[in-house]
Amino acid sequence: MSTSPVAATVSSITLNASTQNVTEFVATANQTTFSITYTPNAILVFLNGILLDNGVDYTATNGTSVVLTNGAAVNDVLTVDKGNYTFTATSLGDPAVAAFKTISVSGQSDVVADSATDTLTLAAGSNMTITTAAGSDTVTLASATVIADDAVTTAKIADDAVTSAKIADDAITSALIADDAVVQAAIADQAVDEARLQISNAPTNGYVLSAQSGNTGGLTWAEAGGGAYSDWSIKTGAYTLVAKDQIIVNSASALTMTLPAGSAGNTVIIKATGGGTVTIGRNGSEKINSVAEDATLLSGNGVQLVYVDATIGWLEI
Repeated sequence: MSTSPVAATVSSITLNASTQNVTEFVATANQTTFSITYTPNAILVFLNGILLDNGVDYTATNGTSVVLTNGAAVNDVLTVDKGNYTFTATSLGDPAVAAFKTISVSGQSDVVADSATDTLTLAAGSNMTITTAAGSDTVTLASATVIADDAVTTAKIADDAVTSAKIADDAITSALIADDAVVQAAIADQAVDEARLQISNAPTNGYVLSAQSGNTGGLTWAEAGGGAYSDWSIKTGAYTLVAKDQIIVNSASALTMTLPAGSAGNTVIIKATGGGTVTIGRNGSEKINSVAEDATLLSGNGVQLVYVDATIGWLEI
């Protein structure tokens, strides 16, 4: 017996059958075709009371005839049942369907409906509100607590609880950092590099960082000043100079020192020693003392050259 709540509301079922649904034929010798109007796939066919298999024992697809696979014997009875039956059910009333059966929450006792009409009640706990919207069948659970300004102090935060991974990009701005809050001891070694400084211009090798009031960040890359010379370099092999080089060529053999590409005001100083003759090579087509030729510096001699322009080139001082 069905235990469905719907079945429990049905008091009776009546079958309405008609003999007009059944047609019998008495076969002749080896008869295979029997004419009858029917709906394909909606009939049952019996031979001498035995149910035949559609598609195996007979074919009934055209709606106008049934064709046996094997011919019937004389006086065999073929029965075709069109199966037009109707059923009438009497209902006791609308079934009571349970709105819920069991509500399970991990670690808590199950809430089980006592009957099909039981009601589930949601209760708001501490610092929580529950609102409902009947039109959209929505229940909204929300926190009723708002953290007051200055409620979270440093004393309430565990050591190392706030890591860089928990801080959103650009969340901490200069306005949120107290004056003198970031001290030298709090800055990791090599954490502040050129890219993290606010400087008004792009750097050039050999330049120094200079304070420039009014510029972006108050810092500017500037050419080093404060003295005419840097340290001298000792060269024992061929070399291409750079602006402001001060070199001593110490070689018993002849060597070539090639001048840098000139820019107005650039200067280099060369001193030859060790016995070898130094050839001062031009840089491309640039001249030396207005002449498009390399210069020669004998051992024991020195020279300072300053680049003037394309006409004079490097001028001996």
